[in-house]
Amino acid sequence: MVVWRPEASLIQLVFTCGGGQNLTPDALQVLVDDLGRANARAKLTGLLLRQGDSFYGVLEGSERRMLARVESMISDPRLGGVRVLKEEAIAQRRFGNWSFGALPAVHQASNAAEDFIIRLAQRKR
Repeated sequence: MVVWRPEASLIQLVFTCGGGQNLTPDALQVLVDDLGRANARAKLTGLLLRQGDSFYGVLEGSERRMLARVESMISDPRLGGVRVLKEEAIAQRRFGNWSFGALPAVHQASNAAEDFIIRLAQRKR
């Protein structure tokens, strides 16, 4: 007998990492495609931004799946130094229509990028 269970509690993880340096456009596309497939398999949604040599992202999903995915990201040499900026429980997904979309790169570095990604993740629909 199959017992229905609601989706486990959702969490949202806001993170940053290096790894953007020396990526050709083709290598960047491969990275984004790989991340998107892995996150779709794990039923995680989110957003990825690249600014200069850094990536900024939001991941959403069940805590169990999120922890396994983050461990995988930490061990990926293309994502130099994953750093969690914020982790919190959420009632619903903010980026539910994205498996892991990437927005075009912004080439000028700015200290405001971390604040921007945190605010974007908090914004109400």
